[in-house]
Amino acid sequence: MKYQKGFSLIELLVALAIGLVLLTGLGTVFLTMKQTFNLRQKMASTQNNERIAMQFLSTAVRNAGATQNPITQVSPTQPIAGTGVNAGVDTLTVKFWADASVADQGCSAQLTANHAYTDVFSVTGGYLSCTETDSTASPPVSTTVNLIGGASQSNNQLTGMNILYGIDPNGLGSVGQYVNASSVTDWSAVRTVTLTLLFNAPLANKENQTVNSLSLTQTVPFMIGL
Repeated sequence: MKYQKGFSLIELLVALAIGLVLLTGLGTVFLTMKQTFNLRQKMASTQNNERIAMQFLSTAVRNAGATQNPITQVSPTQPIAGTGVNAGVDTLTVKFWADASVADQGCSAQLTANHAYTDVFSVTGGYLSCTETDSTASPPVSTTVNLIGGASQSNNQLTGMNILYGIDPNGLGSVGQYVNASSVTDWSAVRTVTLTLLFNAPLANKENQTVNSLSLTQTVPFMIGL
């Protein structure tokens, strides 16, 4: 019978140690890839929320002062206004008449055609919120909805909104300066609205990023003012 030599205890321990090192390395790589994937997903979600929130606001600015029947409906007085000093807590107010299709108007799904509405946008509790008032109803009816964002500690949380108004102080037909709401003395001189939304940064303090917030800025023409 031929003698067969097996592995010694030391050899088994060495092999086991090498295997554990390899498994640890593979596990680390897997966790790193998983964390990177999750962070990228959060970033994509934040960017999508930025786009949707800006779409709500830009549509509101463009529809401010809109009337379905210009002959019978008077354009709302001061169809666009706001509050704030560009310190992250600005608000935007728009007024309009709902058209027959109520498509792309307002911030709720319960508009009544030929009714006058006032929408007030603000960042509240991490959300872009809108308080919509049906001014034609008797008595007026107000509804507040959270359009986009997330609760406290959410990666999609809005942290603020800044608004600047492009005004034509001399009636020359073009924007002469940009000011915050507190500096607007004649709202009829507003020609454009520059909106800036602030979000929590999902990659804050990760992947060598130290910024704590992301911002998205867009300048929207105020159609009635042009």
